[in-house]
Amino acid sequence: AESSATLAPPGDSFTLSGTAPGSKVVDILIVGPKGGSGRGMNPLNSEANGLPSGIVYETASVSTKTNTWSIEIDVDEHADSGTYLVFVLSPGKNKIYDGINDGDLLNGLKTKYFGGGLSRLAGKTQAQINATLYDATIEAAGSDDFLKKLTIKVGTAEVSLYSIADVELGSDMVVAGTSNREGHPIIVRVTGPINLGTKFATVENGKFKVNFSTSEALTGEYTVEADDGESHVDTTTVNIVTPVRTLASPTPVPTTAPTLTPTTPQEMQAHASTPTTQLENAPTSTSSKHIVPGFKAVFVIAALVVVVVVSVCINKRRR
Repeated sequence: AESSATLAPPGDSFTLSGTAPGSKVVDILIVGPKGGSGRGMNPLNSEANGLPSGIVYETASVSTKTNTWSIEIDVDEHADSGTYLVFVLSPGKNKIYDGINDGDLLNGLKTKYFGGGLSRLAGKTQAQINATLYDATIEAAGSDDFLKKLTIKVGTAEVSLYSIADVELGSDMVVAGTSNREGHPIIVRVTGPINLGTKFATVENGKFKVNFSTSEALTGEYTVEADDGESHVDTTTVNIVTPVRTLASPTPVPTTAPTLTPTTPQEMQAHASTPTTQLENAPTSTSSKHIVPGFKAVFVIAALVVVVVVSVCINKRRR
């Protein structure tokens, strides 16, 4: 057996369903937070079955083909808030509940435990009614009865969105929040300079989350709305901003440390008095390789030329 919801707001409804092979009908008892007293989910049902207002009794037919059953439970607008216990029961192969020796659950409880009047359940707490049902069914010696216990809360539905930091254009917008409507779908919408659409998020462990793409959005302020579809709504705003581009820092160029010079008078004197020695094999400068002839050299060469010319002339005359 299972419930379609773990929370039912007053005036709402939920569905119980399950399988029961070999059974034609399952019995359902729903006990309010205050036990038999207080105001349960359906006071009219309680009165019709001779039960105090805090207890509801229903039956659901089992399909002969699928062995499944289902029933919708309405919650009174003025039902007490809190946790309700839901008992789904079915007798075993002998078709009777072994602890009360009766196939009629209410009649057997009335006869064995309450002196013929179910109204006495009004003074019983949830724990006491729970113990009575277990004793009447699955805890009886040799019992093969079936009992499944569920819990469901009745109270105001709550939907709350977390605040959202600025989202850079092109990045995903993450919308998240909390709700007490476990298993219920939450409708999330994002509207603004351009509508980003509608998505559904299921409440799991009290939380929901969904992502929206901003790749085709415009920068500006957007409104985010979360709705459970039954007028329980929360909204928040978020800004989509232009991405901030950070320029890379230039790579520093390594520099050569300057040559230190003497700073004291003694160091400066020593540096100045140190003779500069030229290596023997050091190459000479370009100017030393091409020596320009001096005046004396030119005069000597010219005299030699004159002597040669005179000698030649004398030899020609002698001939």
